[in-house]
Amino acid sequence: MNLNRTMLALLVAIPALAAVPPTIDQQGRLLKLDGTPETGSIGATFALYDVATGGTALWTEKHTLKLDASGFYAATLGSVTAFGGVWDGRSLFLGLTLDGESEMAPRQGVMSVPYALKAGVTDDAVGDIHPTSITVGGKTIVDSTGTVLVQGPAGVQGVKGDTGPQGPAGPPTQPTLSCLYRYAASATGTSSYAVGSTVRCITGEVMTGGTCVVATGSAGTAGLFASDGSGIYFDCIPSNNGDNVTAQAVCCKIAF
Repeated sequence: MNLNRTMLALLVAIPALAAVPPTIDQQGRLLKLDGTPETGSIGATFALYDVATGGTALWTEKHTLKLDASGFYAATLGSVTAFGGVWDGRSLFLGLTLDGESEMAPRQGVMSVPYALKAGVTDDAVGDIHPTSITVGGKTIVDSTGTVLVQGPAGVQGVKGDTGPQGPAGPPTQPTLSCLYRYAASATGTSSYAVGSTVRCITGEVMTGGTCVVATGSAGTAGLFASDGSGIYFDCIPSNNGDNVTAQAVCCKIAF
């Protein structure tokens, strides 16, 4: 048998908000080698390729063709096996193989009908769209992960919201102890030995110790803690006339 002429028609009517039909009509005529029409029924396999010859079929579907008295048939492609993602913009070629024979040649190039050409340009997309990315003027607006790469200007500051509830109390603050030395003015012993060197801590500090630093003279200088109306102090009294001593106190405070 010889495929004299095959007519491929992609008949797609898209009413408002309707889904695109998942099938296409394929019509053709089968003639014998002597030119007379083939009649009856015959098994046939349709296949789509992305090359005119050779290659691997991207989609196949088997039909039993019902031929009229003139050899014409009509088949609804996609009614048995869904096309899937085969219509991705590539140039495609339709092959036809009758049962018991090799694929007819040449394969028929799949062409667009006028409204299919118009569908290549979207004037106003309505409903959900499913692009892999969005690019405008060569600039990627949304990448393949769905991340928006272009941000508009900041909007107007909104009104201040209500104060939120009090958060939970944090862990208790650990107190810290800090200490330092405070020095008094030095004193030199006289015949009365009553002149001493006295040191005090400042407000908020606690005196925890004291000592007498002897610059000259005997090491037998007396040191003592005492208190008066101003608080506790540490006093160093020279033991001998001419001895020079300085009172030194350890002052500490606790901070939270």
